[in-house]
Amino acid sequence: MENNTARVVLVKDINPNFNNYGYGYNSDPSNLTEFEGKLFFTADDGENGRELWVSDGTAEGTQLLVDIDPSVNEGYYGDYPSGSYPSGFSEFEGKLFFSADDGENGRELWVSDGTAE
Repeated sequence: MENNTARVVLVKDINPNFNNYGYGYNSDPSNLTEFEGKLFFTADDGENGRELWVSDGTAEGTQLLVDIDPSVNEGYYGDYPSGSYPSGFSEFEGKLFFSADDGENGRELWVSDGTAE
């Protein structure tokens, strides 16, 4: 039997922040979806809330695509970003469709060609 060892490495620490106890926060990447040769997903970087991200598999190529809901909520322990919570990704006719909340219109249907524009 051949012993092949795969190498597993962190692509990027999206949320490098720490709480008051010294524990690191996590970005909790989810909704991983391949589109146009890139990986689209949602994550929370600690500054923008849960938003739409894109990755080409490298640290440099992993970035926030767009901050759909830039608003900030007031909380008991301080202000925190709202986040648009994109979900339900689906490719249709060469475009990526998903639902998100921009903070003004509620959860609605959004579309992207894979770029922020």
